Amino acid sequence: MESITRDMCGSEAGYRKHRRMQEVKCQPCKDAHNVHRRATYNPDKNREHQVAYYSKPDKQELRKQLQKKYNLPSEEKERRELERKAITEERKRIRKAEKQAKYAAYLAEIAERKNLRIKRKSFEKEERTRIKQERRDQERLGAEISSIINKELKDKAKEAKQLERQSVKDAEKAKKARLREIERERLNNQHGTYIGDYERCKRNRAVACNLCLAAAAKYRREQVAKNPDKFKEQDKRYRQIHGYVSSRDRAKKNGGQYAYYTRKQIFDRDGYDCYLCQEPVDLNAPHILGQPGWETYPHVEHVVPLALGGDDTFENVKIAHAKCNIDKGTRLLPNPL
Repeated sequence: MESITRDMCGSEAGYRKHRRMQEVKCQPCKDAHNVHRRATYNPDKNREHQVAYYSKPDKQELRKQLQKKYNLPSEEKERRELERKAITEERKRIRKAEKQAKYAAYLAEIAERKNLRIKRKSFEKEERTRIKQERRDQERLGAEISSIINKELKDKAKEAKQLERQSVKDAEKAKKARLREIERERLNNQHGTYIGDYERCKRNRAVACNLCLAAAAKYRREQVAKNPDKFKEQDKRYRQIHGYVSSRDRAKKNGGQYAYYTRKQIFDRDGYDCYLCQEPVDLNAPHILGQPGWETYPHVEHVVPLALGGDDTFENVKIAHAKCNIDKGTRLLPNPL
C-alpha cells in the first residue's frame, strides 16, 4: 500500500493526519515526528502516559504480552546479552577488516602513483635526450643545407639581375606600346577638334560624324578666308569635273524632274515644323555647319532623295532641321509623303 502525499507532509501535523486517516505514513512525516519527539521528550510525562495507556481495559492483554516479552529469566537475559556481544564483536571485526583493506588499497594506490611518477620521469629524461640529439642532427643538417642554399642563392642572384634588367626593358617597351595604344584609342574617340579628326573619322567609319564634318567645314572656311583665290580655282575645277552644284543640276544628273519653287511656298503649305521630328525650326539660326545652333536651321529636304532619282519639285520637298536632314542622308523613309 502506497502512502498518500499532501502539502502538509514533512510536519507533525502531516503525521497526525496520516494516523487519523489510518494511512501509511510517508518518510518525511516519520522524520518530522521523530524530530518532534526528540524535541518534546519528557521522561516523567512519558512514563505517566505509558501507565495511563496500559491501564485501559482493552490494553491489559497487550500489557501482559509486553511483560512476558521483557520480564525474562536471568539465563535468557544472559544468553541474549552474549548474542548481542558476539554480534557487536563481529561487526567490529568486519569494520576493522574493511578499514585494513581500505588502507591497503590506499597504500597500493600510493605505490602505483610512485611507480607511475618514476616511469614518467624516466620517459621525460629519455625524451629530452632524444630531442637534444635531434636538435644537434638538425643543426648539422641545417649547416650543410645553408651552405648549399647560399651557393644556389648566389647563382640565382646573378640570374635575377639579368632577368630584372630584361624585365625593365620589356616593361618600358610594353609601357610605350600601351601609351601608343591609349593615344590611338583617344584619337579614335576624339571628334571635331581639328581637321585630322575628320580624316581619321572618315577612315574608321567610312562617313565622318557631324562634329568632324563641322570641324572640316570650319577649317575650310578659315583656309578660304586666308586664300580665297586658291579655293575659287578649286571650286571651278570641281564644277568642270562633276558638272553640277545645285539641286536642279543634281536632279537632272540622276534623271529627275525640276520645277521652280520657293521656301516661302513650302512654309505656307507645311508650316514651320520639321517634318522628321515635328519640332519647330529656327529661322535665325546660323546656316553654316559647325556654328552654335546650326542644327535647327531650316533645310529644304527632298523626301525621295535626289541620289535615288527623286524630283526637285514642290511636291517632293519639305522643311527639316539641318541636323535631321544630314542624319537622314540618302535613305528613303517608309511612307514619306
